[in-house]
Amino acid sequence: SSPVTHVAVDIGAAFPNANLTSFFAVIVHLGNAVDNLVAPRAHLDNFTHTAGTPFGVNSVGFIPMTGFVRLEIRTELPFTQYYTLISHDTAGPKGMGNFGGLYFDTQTLAILGLPLGSPGLHDVTDNLGEFDANVFIGIAPIGFVFDYFLAALLPNGIGITAVKRGSWGISEDF
Repeated sequence: SSPVTHVAVDIGAAFPNANLTSFFAVIVHLGNAVDNLVAPRAHLDNFTHTAGTPFGVNSVGFIPMTGFVRLEIRTELPFTQYYTLISHDTAGPKGMGNFGGLYFDTQTLAILGLPLGSPGLHDVTDNLGEFDANVFIGIAPIGFVFDYFLAALLPNGIGITAVKRGSWGISEDF
């Protein structure tokens, strides 16, 4: 028999376009690669639901791909003005900086000075509250480490995501 396998899926993160009315089905496929004499069997238990990424919240990600990095921004509401704030200062613990968890530096200051319409950095999401772009991987050295978060300007205030620490072209958050 096979060893016990644990599977976990963060539905909100895996399906960012889903909403509270989306339907999901759990499908398990079994096979018999041993002898085909006995029908495959499985014992499935301990299905649990834990808090993951909620639907309809602000999020930002730099997802490494082949030849580019995918920038994905989601906001709670459509047509939301946002900043993707970045810091090159990663000397301290992630999320402990003095500016929303970032260690404020010249990169952060430069982004705050960008005019509205600077795609991916200071712009407005579309009618679904999204902005996606493929960023050429050559704009920074592979492995360059930076901290970042999304600040969405909402009617009731500013929605700030948790600080992530990325390694350009390698890891979205570590």
